[in-house]
Amino acid sequence: KKIKQVSELPAEMPGGEDFKNAFIEYYKFEKDIYETDYREICTMKGSDDALKLTQIALKMQDKSKKEDILEKNIHKEQESFARKNGMKIQ
Repeated sequence: KKIKQVSELPAEMPGGEDFKNAFIEYYKFEKDIYETDYREICTMKGSDDALKLTQIALKMQDKSKKEDILEKNIHKEQESFARKNGMKIQ
């Protein structure tokens, strides 16, 4: 619900739309992880759980690569936003 609200907010400063969208994509990704992988982990029962957990762990390794890319994109857009608006990032 909050992702939708934020995506509808205007980004009026130069580079603001790209910066906002980078965060939105990151949070959509994180939301997906919680709604799929983490939910599956939290509902495991029985003797097959070790195999399922291993499968999820392998999937999460792949997803962590995408997470790194999304985080780098946030930083790139933050730097661009700051540059376009005469700001310095500390």
